[in-house]
This record gives sequence, C-alpha cells and structure tokens, in this order.
Amino acid sequence: MRPTRIRDYKMKLLLKISLVFIGVIGVIALASCEKDEVKSLVIGKIVATPSSVKNGDEITLEIGGNVSASGETIINGKDYHPIIHYLIDGKAVVKSSETTLPFNAKYIIKDLTIGEHTLSVDITSSRKDAIFENKVSSTTITILE
Repeated sequence: MRPTRIRDYKMKLLLKISLVFIGVIGVIALASCEKDEVKSLVIGKIVATPSSVKNGDEITLEIGGNVSASGETIINGKDYHPIIHYLIDGKAVVKSSETTLPFNAKYIIKDLTIGEHTLSVDITSSRKDAIFENKVSSTTITILE
C-alpha cells in the first residue's frame, strides 16, 4: 500500500470509529432522560349532604374534613388537575366538574336498597403523566326508603 492509501484508510477508519462513538453517547444521553412526571395527592374525607336520603333525592358530594389537595397546577404551560370520580358501593356514579377543592358534585339517588351504602372516590388526572395519590377517607350514606 502506498502512504496516501494508508493515510486515507486510517482516516476512514477513524471517522467510522468516531461516528460509532458519537452514536453510543447519543443513545446513552437519550436513555438517561426521564419523562416529566407530576406526583401529588388529595387528602380528606367525603362529605355527603344530606347523609340520610331517599331514592330520588339529590345529594351534594364533596371532599372535606382535614383536606388538602394540589388542585390545578400549571407546569411548563401544561394544566394538571385531579379528576374526582365519586363511587357508591364501588360503582362510579358522578364525576366532579370542579378542578379545585372541594370538588363538588351533585347526584340524584336512584335504585339503591334501604340501608347503608359506602361512598368512596377514584382519582384520575387531566394528563397521563400526572399521578394523584388518593388519601380520601370513605363515608356512608343511609337510604331511608
């Protein structure tokens, strides 16, 4: 081989090695990037007004007691807020349209048997990359007739 061919070969080999090295560094850099994840929680107790009702009556549900929530938050121009789904005996019945405390919702009681029924909440987020931990205590309502 001539000296110029050897030098050209070495330069091409060095270029290939450099490109592979830069590619590996790029993959490592991209793999180490974490997605932005917003974590928060909602603390309190469900309050039903009135707590003793008949089928056909309207009740107001809200989160009260020693209550805390991070409500609506804007991070990097994105709106994050909890979405509160009220459940009776584990079945979703109404969703709050409010984005801040006390997350009121109204519901007309229907098709419930006489006796006590458990109220609880399921909390989802307005965005898939936000997590709201549920620390809301359940309560009961009494159906009179």
